[in-house]
Amino acid sequence: MIYPAVLVLASPIVGGMLFGSNFTCGLLMGILISGLILAIALSNSGGAYDNAKKFIESGGLGQGLGKGSAPHKNAVIGDTLGDPLKDTSGPSLNIFVKLSAVTSLTLAPFLRTHSPHGAPFWQSHKGSAQYILGPGGPGPDAGASGSSDAAGAAGASAPAFSL
Repeated sequence: MIYPAVLVLASPIVGGMLFGSNFTCGLLMGILISGLILAIALSNSGGAYDNAKKFIESGGLGQGLGKGSAPHKNAVIGDTLGDPLKDTSGPSLNIFVKLSAVTSLTLAPFLRTHSPHGAPFWQSHKGSAQYILGPGGPGPDAGASGSSDAAGAAGASAPAFSL
């Protein structure tokens, strides 16, 4: 149980620090949507297995097909599978979603200062190519041919666009 807990806690932290706040927002949306769908599906399927066993035990299939019959034995096996789905797997995804959200919320002030535009820490507001290659590098304010002439290099100090 240590590895799943580390995965839940570390993914928003490491992903947010490496890839920015936009990554963390996308990660949370994915966790929320997939966690909600999985929790509902697991809880409903576990309940369906339990209800099928109860239906067979109440004589819903007719005479001679109640307790002790082959359908009942199969329903007992299904109920054995369904109980963990209904009682543990579905509700535990709720904790997974909450823990990821709280971890990201705790990390939000750090991401705001280190990723102000949602981009990764290695990108500036000018764009990654200009940040890495310098003012003469390719970017929105480079010359039309992509080469850096005197006018392109002079205009590269001010951002050509803002986010």
